[in-house]
Amino acid sequence: MTLRRAASSASSPPGCRHDAGIFSSTSDLLATVVPFLDEAAEFGIPAVVRLGADLAAVVRERVSSPECAVFVEGGDVANPVLATRTMTESVAQHLRGGAGQVRVVACVPRPSQSSAEGWEPWARMEAALNRTFAQLPVWGICCYAAPPAGVVADIHATHTGVLRAGGWQPSREYVEPELFMAGRALLPVEELAETPPSLAMIDPHPGLAREGVRRLTERAGFGTGQADDLVLAVNEILSNGFVHGIAPVLLCGWVTDGEVLFTVRDAGGGITNPFTGMTAPDKDHDRMGGHGLWLARVCADLVGFASAPDGFTVRLTARAR
Repeated sequence: MTLRRAASSASSPPGCRHDAGIFSSTSDLLATVVPFLDEAAEFGIPAVVRLGADLAAVVRERVSSPECAVFVEGGDVANPVLATRTMTESVAQHLRGGAGQVRVVACVPRPSQSSAEGWEPWARMEAALNRTFAQLPVWGICCYAAPPAGVVADIHATHTGVLRAGGWQPSREYVEPELFMAGRALLPVEELAETPPSLAMIDPHPGLAREGVRRLTERAGFGTGQADDLVLAVNEILSNGFVHGIAPVLLCGWVTDGEVLFTVRDAGGGITNPFTGMTAPDKDHDRMGGHGLWLARVCADLVGFASAPDGFTVRLTARAR
């Protein structure tokens, strides 16, 4: 299969080629990925590869110049913010070093595609990558092996081109990232916000808030490590509300069937960029939506936020593992 194609369609993000490869077998995947990486090596184009450990080992054996590609971890990590961190950092390092293009091969863990709760964070990350790399000379192929039908629809909506056994085709279902994010349906756990909360605190003392969050995670059956992560996540969002928001700051929590939902609301305008915190912020970046929101995305399963005339709300959900 040839990977060369005509210029991007008008809907493609300038400077970025974000393709998806939908394959029926590992051999089909290798027939696309290996030439893609071999061509990069031939023309001196750096490449970053983030695949599951077993598949990465096979690809490393098949490519002609494995030393020309950087194989990073994260291909088996369920949280997309953590999974893509090293990949995006490696791409940025190559570009700072003067690379004219960087090629990326990545995948979404198969278990994360099997449920709405697992797939939703990845769907949002796929949309966000169109903005993260929008003006950069990055060509990425996101590899999917026989994904479920619901996932296929989102793949077409978040990638400007799709590779199959028959070749490359533009995605006519591509949706601009902001519209894609705005149109996402709430998960069942998020709908709990329409019921009375199990936890409600107005301008809470941080220590009392952390204790309240921990008690709800214990009721949901969360282990100590995951409970610690959620306490940290909610604490970061609360701190942002106190420092950058407008009082009062309201913390609410719900628990059901091994899941928890927390919301933090203040009367301010908050932030409007739905992709804030998807990638690690600069070390000196300390504004609302930078370090704190990134940490929350790392620690919780899904983080969303919305501004309304009467305030700004951040919503965090997690399922006990």
